[in-house]
Amino acid sequence: MEPLRLASTIGWGFPSWREREEAALLREFDVRHVQVFRNREKSLTPQDIRRPLNDEGLAVVALHAFFGQDWDISTPDASRRPTLVEQFAAEADFCRAMGGQLVIVHPGHGVIGAETGQPPRIEALRRSAVRLAEIGQERDCRFALENLPRGQMGDDPVMLRSIADEVDSPYLGLNFDCGHANLGAGVLKVLDAFSDRMIGTHIHDNKGQNDDHLVPGFGTVDMEAMCRGLGRIGYRADFTLELMAGTDEIRRTCSPQWWETFRGWLALTGDETD
Repeated sequence: MEPLRLASTIGWGFPSWREREEAALLREFDVRHVQVFRNREKSLTPQDIRRPLNDEGLAVVALHAFFGQDWDISTPDASRRPTLVEQFAAEADFCRAMGGQLVIVHPGHGVIGAETGQPPRIEALRRSAVRLAEIGQERDCRFALENLPRGQMGDDPVMLRSIADEVDSPYLGLNFDCGHANLGAGVLKVLDAFSDRMIGTHIHDNKGQNDDHLVPGFGTVDMEAMCRGLGRIGYRADFTLELMAGTDEIRRTCSPQWWETFRGWLALTGDETD
């Protein structure tokens, strides 16, 4: 198989980021597909984002949905949850208007510890997932539940997989975040659990303690094993970098030597053997 196509997240509307410079940098990295996450405090339209990215030759393929307590679709509060889930219809519309067809969703919000395994929380998330699939079908847009670090709703990849299997819709899948997996169940365990339900990735690194969003190779994620694992399970969608550093720092960190190593890892995603 061919190696996976390289994509990247890009932030929009944040005061510390220079969007056009970052877009130009992504072009230098030979990125063509981007996933947008935007500042919820800004009044942005899809056209505000789509036009300058298209000018740089970048196509929006996905949106990272808003998240927080007021977007927590695993809340067991039956009076609030349906209203929270319906907000994702507007996220799907925003994504489609930018040209994308995939919305990444956090299954919950905040560190809630053992509550992540309690039946009321899991049932609430299951009901929300059913509705997300319906919204996706109505708007021709897919939703992907993302694994989160230990102690947050979504830290159990087997549970997320069971929900995706139960819903069994082409409009609901799973987003593999290797940094979050490194802070929880483990990278290969999440990969194996998600397998053919995976429709997206977030690729970044950390040192096993905090969600640092480091450039791959600067933390403890075994990038070689992870990339081989992606090939083994037959994942074929985008390999999406999720870097939170500024443009200047990324440019300094991603040296020619780093790129040589990174391209070697990326090549492994086309290998069907582990």
